[in-house]
Amino acid sequence: MKDKHDDNIIVQSLIGGSQLPFYLRCLNSLLEYSDDLIELHLHSDGSLSNNQKDSIHEQLSRCLVKVFDSSDNTENTLDSLQGLTNCQKFRKESIWGIEFFDPLFANPNDTISFYIDADILFLQ
Repeated sequence: MKDKHDDNIIVQSLIGGSQLPFYLRCLNSLLEYSDDLIELHLHSDGSLSNNQKDSIHEQLSRCLVKVFDSSDNTENTLDSLQGLTNCQKFRKESIWGIEFFDPLFANPNDTISFYIDADILFLQ
């Protein structure tokens, strides 16, 4: 039996608390103008409060949303980068390392997904 989310397109993005209202506006514009069903996998930079996470689910209620905390993903991502010491160092020391590597390893069952910066506003 197919799950109701089997036909969704997975879109991943990195978000943080300081620009959250703008990110949510942009992500909602993606949902509004997309003809496809989208499932959002949002990777936090570690700055989101529980209230902000609740707000994300409320404001993006038209789709399935999963929020991944970078601190929760650190061990899994670093394990996946085993033997790649420069990549591990980059993941540990830079927000760009989180943005680049966490979407690759957060969901091992994800065969294909798309990545978009959270600050792109769709107008049409």
